[in-house]
Amino acid sequence: MKLAQILVLTLLCIPAWAKPPKDAQYADAVLVSFKDVQTGTSCTSTGKLNAQTDASGNTEGNTSGRVDCSNGAVRHYTIQLGNNVYVLVYGYNFLNLHNVLASQLPGAHLLIRRDKKGLFVRIGDKEALYDIVEAH
Repeated sequence: MKLAQILVLTLLCIPAWAKPPKDAQYADAVLVSFKDVQTGTSCTSTGKLNAQTDASGNTEGNTSGRVDCSNGAVRHYTIQLGNNVYVLVYGYNFLNLHNVLASQLPGAHLLIRRDKKGLFVRIGDKEALYDIVEAH
């Protein structure tokens, strides 16, 4: 079972570790801003029943329960690429392991390349794929 989990995690991360093509053309861009956008609410509940049944079949007892809810959010990154403005989201792998923009502040200089999958953002020797949410 653990081997299967390791294999799945490895397969999810391989594209993020892949090197860009040798002939990749990059353009200069700037991180303008970022914001967290609410994606919904997720709730879980648990409960407990304590009951006693007597000899004639009557049952008495009490219940207790708990509901926990949390808001889901995704970070939108706004970048300026020439005269174009893009809003990007990192959604490639659920672990957020290779999100190169996660540690950047507005004003950071980026290298961008585009292919059929989306926009690749490169900072130093690290690169990650981002989906385009909006383009202006």
